[in-house]
Amino acid sequence: MKGFGLMILGILALLPLGLAGCGGSGSNGSTSDPFANASQGTSTTAGTPTPSGSGTVLGYTMSLSTASSSGATTVGANSTVIATATLKDNLGNSVALQPVKFEEVATAATPASVAIAATVVATSSEGKATTFLTTVDSSINRDVIIKASTSVNGQEVSALSIFKMVRSTGNYIEFITTKNITDPDGNLNSIKVTVVEADPVQTPYFGFLQLVTLDVLDNNGVKRTGVPVNLEVINVIGPCTVFLGSEGSTTQTVTTDNTGLAVFSADVVMKTPPPGSQQACSVVYRATTPDPNGGPDLFSYGAYLVSLINTI
Repeated sequence: MKGFGLMILGILALLPLGLAGCGGSGSNGSTSDPFANASQGTSTTAGTPTPSGSGTVLGYTMSLSTASSSGATTVGANSTVIATATLKDNLGNSVALQPVKFEEVATAATPASVAIAATVVATSSEGKATTFLTTVDSSINRDVIIKASTSVNGQEVSALSIFKMVRSTGNYIEFITTKNITDPDGNLNSIKVTVVEADPVQTPYFGFLQLVTLDVLDNNGVKRTGVPVNLEVINVIGPCTVFLGSEGSTTQTVTTDNTGLAVFSADVVMKTPPPGSQQACSVVYRATTPDPNGGPDLFSYGAYLVSLINTI
């Protein structure tokens, strides 16, 4: 019995070793060295490029911005747009001396909207490549898509940017009129005055104050402030005389206010018609303002009708 007891103790003494060995084998799933991974450093996951002897494989990103010199992303015809592409690696470093191609994304249904000054430009030390775009005339409003692209170490990198081009009305000075049903285009502004049994001998003339209002627009249809505008009377048909600003003057210059408006005071003097009849005359004004681009003066015409009715 005593010998049997010693045998049992011996077996029990071996059990912890056996359990420890089974547990270690289960956690590794093999008989490999459990410290093997620690000796290799950080493990590489599937799909991640393996570093080579020349360094880590870099990725590259490109961004593209398109805007006017004032930062506007909506421009008119014959406007200049600045396109700037920025190229960096995935560490945030600028990539210099890399050729970048600029092009418009257009189809046969959407013909070219811009002329590109330089289609291929090398990036600067800051990783930037810049070119200039000039918009063409267009009868419709459209979105213009510009693409910049390059190939770096076999990697194709590109970016897109969109700006809007609005059609040009071709009229940068606009006469503001009523645009009522008889004048849908707003080319005429009518004044009609009625008097009762006025005696042409006692009151040979009647005078009317006519306010002529204009605004000056840039290529994007935005009103321009602080712009000089000259208005002159160029044609009068009918029994009336027109003065601008002061008696005897047929021209006047004002500056657009902070809302982009220019307001002129015209004095229209008309002969009194006999009772039971009326007189009418038309006045044509010409408005001019300097071209901000240094070209010929911009101009526009406005026609106004004046009627005097003498009722019985």
